[in-house]
Amino acid sequence: MAVQIFTSNGTWVCPAQITSVRVECWGAGCDGQDSGGLIGGGGGAYARLNAFTVTPGKAYAVVVGQNAWPTAGDSSFDSTACVAQGAGLAGWPPTGGTVAGCTGDVKYAGGNGLQIAGGGGGGGGAGNAGAGGNASGTTGGAGGSVGGGKGGDARAGGGENGGYIGGGGGNGISGSGGYGSPGQVKITYELQTVKVLVVGGGGHGGGTGGYSSGGGGGGGEVDYNATYSVAPGDVITVTIGAGSPQSSTNGQVGESSVFGSAFGATITSLGGGCGGTGAAGTNGACGGGGAGSSSGARAGGTGTVHYNGGANYIDADRPAGGGGGAGAVGATATGTAAGNGGAGLATTAINTTLYAGGGGGGQTGTATLGTGTNGGGDGKLNAIGGNATANTGSSGGGGASSTATTYNGGAGGSGIVIVRYQTSLFGNCIGGSKSTDGTDTLHTFTGTSTFTVDFATYCNFIMYG
Repeated sequence: MAVQIFTSNGTWVCPAQITSVRVECWGAGCDGQDSGGLIGGGGGAYARLNAFTVTPGKAYAVVVGQNAWPTAGDSSFDSTACVAQGAGLAGWPPTGGTVAGCTGDVKYAGGNGLQIAGGGGGGGGAGNAGAGGNASGTTGGAGGSVGGGKGGDARAGGGENGGYIGGGGGNGISGSGGYGSPGQVKITYELQTVKVLVVGGGGHGGGTGGYSSGGGGGGGEVDYNATYSVAPGDVITVTIGAGSPQSSTNGQVGESSVFGSAFGATITSLGGGCGGTGAAGTNGACGGGGAGSSSGARAGGTGTVHYNGGANYIDADRPAGGGGGAGAVGATATGTAAGNGGAGLATTAINTTLYAGGGGGGQTGTATLGTGTNGGGDGKLNAIGGNATANTGSSGGGGASSTATTYNGGAGGSGIVIVRYQTSLFGNCIGGSKSTDGTDTLHTFTGTSTFTVDFATYCNFIMYG
């Protein structure tokens, strides 16, 4: 991993074997006005290219914006490929650098300076995850998170300088205005990769309003990325999708699980469909099973990512279909048995656990009840369907009643996220439940959290043009 930071104009020569870099630019903050002008300078904007294609051996121009009055300088990489606007270009009194004046995949505006009686504060510089704050009275605006400099306060006898990076200077109420902060260009390359497994929440089983049986719920999506790129300091949001709760109605699919950062790709794993209640199974990552009925066909739901749910069988036992799993279809009911849930899916590069199994279908007579698979709930008779196991992405079993009693389908299981990497290539990464497996480290997330990346070693060069 290499991080090269430019604080003045220069040239970056692409090293051998490097074909993609992350480029970050911060525009400069504007100086505050002297004495009676009463104006605080705006903050610089921020722009980023997440993965810019480069050619080994080629020289790329780097321009770093410098503070000035009334217009601070832009920062850029390769001319117009990535541009962060300096403060002062968008209005008078000087505003912060604008999103419209930037070029890149991600852009944030700098905060505005202020002109008021008694002197205005400077605007905050934008950060890599948020805009700079506007000045309020004589107080400079907050720097954007992460990396933006605070705007300088207006002060008698001389305004406060803007904070590094890109903060605008405060007005000098009875003296010189504070200096804005210069910009910066940062180039990051040789990203490491981690393996990521993301499993969505499972759907609930179908319920019953009486004299019928519910289909098994469908499992959540199982999504695997073997080469997810990360850089030191990345803070990646992890959201764990909930399984849909016990219910006797249709339509409550499991929630999505998400792994992603502002810098890299976002992996979204969808929730599973619910089993049918007096109807066909609901569509989802895996489809729910069709409801048991003695009078009409009830199809399984469509698996939009994985497998479909099974259909019902029309007879007096009212056997329902099994829910689809991430590894197989849910079984269609027969005259002697409700459908079993479809098998789950294992991603052996992470672990050997089978996730997102289907729930079993219920029945109202003497037929065999459907069985849940790989954490999925079993189908029931005159009872609430079996609940799925938490953090498997599996689904609930169907409830059934041979009387007028109402029974819910079982709840779907919540999802899970697992991150795996070679221990020797990383430092103290933080997040989830941490364990080791041979030469690898695993982080297991069972609740919404963050994953913070740390590398054991990387180069850091400060370039001064």
